Amino acid sequence: MINMKTRSTKEQNAYAFFDYNGTDKHLLNLLERARIKGNFDDLRLTILDQKERNNLTQELVARAKRTDVYGSLNGNYSQELFHELIAIKPKKAYKLSHVVLGVAPRELGESTSETAGMLDYILGQIGSGKHPKEIFRGVVLFPDSRENYQTY
Repeated sequence: MINMKTRSTKEQNAYAFFDYNGTDKHLLNLLERARIKGNFDDLRLTILDQKERNNLTQELVARAKRTDVYGSLNGNYSQELFHELIAIKPKKAYKLSHVVLGVAPRELGESTSETAGMLDYILGQIGSGKHPKEIFRGVVLFPDSRENYQTY
């Protein structure tokens, strides 16, 4: 387990907040398939449980509580569903059901935004696999060089 309070300078972390209705076992399978498809061999993914979520840094929690997450639709959808999406109010990232920690080794010259980009790609793969009538909500947050959390 990674101690979220003290980030290693040899690792770059990013956090994906999203809603998912399936089992953790199925989610792990989806995450692994997307990681392989993206050719992210060095990226480690961990689904955070409630105890681990409670140990997130205050800065990350504050940013997640301020971040509005709107939904997106996959594939073909009706005008009716599109208007339903427009009418839906955003959720705060912190209120979404799952948090996945993505950790990659820090290479010379790389930034945490690269890890965030990998995690964003994986979220996109999970979202694109949703049924066309389901709304997907997800956002990736990562610390910049000053430890301020940014939205990818």
